[in-house]
Amino acid sequence: MKQAGRGAMERVKAKVSPPALNGVYPVPERESDECVIVRASEVSPRPVEWLWKNRIPLGKLTTFAGIGGLGKTFVLVDIAARVTLGAPWPDERGCAPKGQVLFISGEDEPDDTIVPRLMRLGGDRSKFVFLTTAAQDRFTLAHLELLNKAIDQIGDDLRLVVIDPPTAYLGGVNDHKNAELRQLLTPLKELAAARRVSIIFNTHFSKPAGHKVEAAMRIMGSVAWSNAVRAAHVFTKDPDDKSRRLFIPVKSNLGPMMKGIAFRVRVQGDEADLEWLGEVETDAEDAVNPQPKERRDMAAARWLIEKFREKREWHSDDLFKAGQHENVHRNAIFEGKKLLKPEPYCTRRTMPNGNQVWVWRVDDDWPCFLTPKATGTVETVETLGGIL
Repeated sequence: MKQAGRGAMERVKAKVSPPALNGVYPVPERESDECVIVRASEVSPRPVEWLWKNRIPLGKLTTFAGIGGLGKTFVLVDIAARVTLGAPWPDERGCAPKGQVLFISGEDEPDDTIVPRLMRLGGDRSKFVFLTTAAQDRFTLAHLELLNKAIDQIGDDLRLVVIDPPTAYLGGVNDHKNAELRQLLTPLKELAAARRVSIIFNTHFSKPAGHKVEAAMRIMGSVAWSNAVRAAHVFTKDPDDKSRRLFIPVKSNLGPMMKGIAFRVRVQGDEADLEWLGEVETDAEDAVNPQPKERRDMAAARWLIEKFREKREWHSDDLFKAGQHENVHRNAIFEGKKLLKPEPYCTRRTMPNGNQVWVWRVDDDWPCFLTPKATGTVETVETLGGIL
């Protein structure tokens, strides 16, 4: 066994070292006198810059992902239109830095899809740029010379580059192989930083696996599409309203994780427009792995019973924070409340400091039932593991 162990070690040495001369391994030659280090004292710190505050960083890579038909490209055109105008963002957290946009699309045509949408959204067409057909035909994510030439021709006020979808421009790279994709994305990351532009990749979801999966893992291809970028967002249907769509962050390395935003694509005849509907409590994991509504109702109702076992009265903020900590979301809590009979009281109360708060409470002798709508039969609290 010892002899075999020495043999394995010699084979490892042979792989990483030059051949031995008389049993002595030579010192490798130095490549050059090039300096390959930078000290922290030589780095000038600067704050993170944002295209969209805490959602899309400037000078970085960002990934959008979702199944087809949810309005991803429509949202991208809306974001681009706001950049061309320096317009406010849908979450009212500041305005877009005004500038130009380069939109590289391998799926939608400029004349019958992208430009008509840009016009309906009120964007400045003079600041919205495409590659020529000849340039786009030879463009790949590795063709930095072409991309730099386009940026030089556009001007210093370029703020956003959209690549939709990036898988159309891989140039033979297998994007399911992490190492290959990272080698492709690293130079793009350096270009984005040097040029101070945001680059957004608009890609797709993989097919559902039939079981719960992390939202980031639904992004098609290698994990580099989520790991090598600084921010990532997913698009899903709203589990509570099938007419709405959700734009939800799944990764944010440079700022806080923001709430998702609901939107709706409204179609009237041959035309469509985009309506932003405000922030939502639903997170990416719940949106990608929605529970059937009945199961969520029931789970939240039973959770509420346990909360009122702990104490008869809750400030609403404390109740919702407890739910967030235990993965019971705000909408589910309201749904679960409707399955309890009698329902908990919800009243507004003025505190000693003059602030008003909402309070959820039940009577001391609360004879809690789950309604027949929830269970098919009347189920008392005793069957749920104890008496209040």
